[in-house]
Amino acid sequence: MAWTRRRLVHALVRFAGLIVVLLLPWPGLDTAFVKAYAFVANRTFAGLVGGNLLQVHLFPSPDHLAFPSWNAEITFVSKASGTSLYTAGVDCWRAVYLPVGVFLAFCFAWLPRRRGLIVAILLAGIALLASLPALILIETSARMGGVHLRTASFAMLITANRALWAPPGMAFIAPAALWLVLLALANRCARQRCSGNREGFHGLRKIRTTVTRPLNTKA
Repeated sequence: MAWTRRRLVHALVRFAGLIVVLLLPWPGLDTAFVKAYAFVANRTFAGLVGGNLLQVHLFPSPDHLAFPSWNAEITFVSKASGTSLYTAGVDCWRAVYLPVGVFLAFCFAWLPRRRGLIVAILLAGIALLASLPALILIETSARMGGVHLRTASFAMLITANRALWAPPGMAFIAPAALWLVLLALANRCARQRCSGNREGFHGLRKIRTTVTRPLNTKA
C-alpha cells in the first residue's frame, strides 16, 4: 500500500491526537503509574543490576502522598549490612511514561500492513523502553562496586546513557527510531515466513503432480 499524501496526513493527525490524549494530566495517573512501575521494576531488572553486593529498590517518593508527582526514588542497599548506601531520584514521566507514550502513538498512527505484527511490536517496544532506566542503575552500581565491568564496557555504558538521556528531544527520537527498527524487523520476518509458506505450497504441488502424473498415464 503506497504512502499517499492523504494517508500521511491521516497518520499525522492520529499521531498528534494520541500524543495529546496520552500526555494530558489525567487525575491520579502519576500516582498509579509510579506505583505500578516501581512494582514491576522491583520484580524484574532492579534485582539484577546490583550484583552480589548491592540490592536496588525503587519506590514512590516519600512525599508522594502529600504532593502527587511522577517522582520515584532509587535506593542502593548493602546486602551485607542492610544499610542504605545511596539514594537518587528519577522522574518516571521523563524516563518511562513519555517515551512509551510516544512509541504507542507511533504504533497506532502508522499501523503495519499486517495488523498481526502490531502485538509483537508493542510488546517488544514497551519492554525495551520501560527497561532503559536499568542502564543508569547498572552504571551507578558499577561506580559503587556492585557490578564489575571492563573499562571498554563501562565506557560504552556511559556513552549510551549520555546519548539516551542528555540530548533534548531524545524522548521522541529514541521511540521513533525503535519503532522503525522493530517495524522493519517484523516486516522482514513476515516476508520470510510468507516466502517459506509459498515455497512449501509449491513443493507440495510439485510432489502431487509427480505422483498423479504416472497414475494418469497408466489410466
